[in-house]
Amino acid sequence: MPRSSSYIIQLSLLLLKYTTRTDQLVVILDTLRRYRLIWGCMGVVETIVGALYTAHQTFAENGIHSRPLAELLLELDNERSLSPSDRQDVIEKSEALSQVRVFRTLAISTDRPSETLPVERASRPRP
Repeated sequence: MPRSSSYIIQLSLLLLKYTTRTDQLVVILDTLRRYRLIWGCMGVVETIVGALYTAHQTFAENGIHSRPLAELLLELDNERSLSPSDRQDVIEKSEALSQVRVFRTLAISTDRPSETLPVERASRPRP
């Protein structure tokens, strides 16, 4: 399995570097999370953390904030690879995103009228 694990990490990091869509990002993050114990044994966690941080910055520059990306980044980093300022930046952006989602949910549920209206059934005359 070492050879196939090497291919999986190479492919995952390559896709992470070039992905621009969040649906692809979810699959990549799932793969990285699923095999995190193997990555630890292979000694490539620091490389993964660097790639995740670069992706986090790239997405943020384009106005896309991914909470799963930030969570995996902080989980794998475990206060070892990122500088304290970089770690704090990831945490602050993640918390800000969380607050925006709560605000949007509240705004949608209170300010916007329902898009579905009850439909009354027309009664048919009985024969």
